Parts: sequence; structure tokens; C-alpha cells
Amino acid sequence: MVTGLLVLMRKKGIKNIELARHIGAGEAQVSHWKAGRTYIPPKHHKTLAEFLRVPIEEVVDLKTNLPKFVEEG
Repeated sequence: MVTGLLVLMRKKGIKNIELARHIGAGEAQVSHWKAGRTYIPPKHHKTLAEFLRVPIEEVVDLKTNLPKFVEEG
């Protein structure tokens, strides 16, 4: 299992630094989100979804604010 964020970033060729700069987060923070190690603060949900062009529910479990895990492949 991997995070939906990791899958989307791979598909779209987005680097951690690009996403971090666009949404106003640190590069290390984005790395932790991709790995599913830390929650994604609600203040980043809207810009994250807009940048990735997906509903936020594809990336974040809205009950816990943790990255959503998906089957790889």
C-alpha cells in the first residue's frame, strides 16, 4: 500500500519541492505526507486538491487528516 499522494505525484511528475512551494509547506513535510507518516493539515487541503486537480478525498482521509492509502498499481 502507498499513499494516494505518492501515486498522483508520480503520475503527474511532480517533485516534492514543486508541491511544497505551491501550497506553502516545507519540502520535508511533503515527503512525510507522501510516506504517510504525518497528517496533512486542513489548511492545505484546498490548495493541495486544486494543484493535483483531484477531489481532496483521493488524497486525505477527512476523518483523520492522514494521507489516504491505496493499492499500488
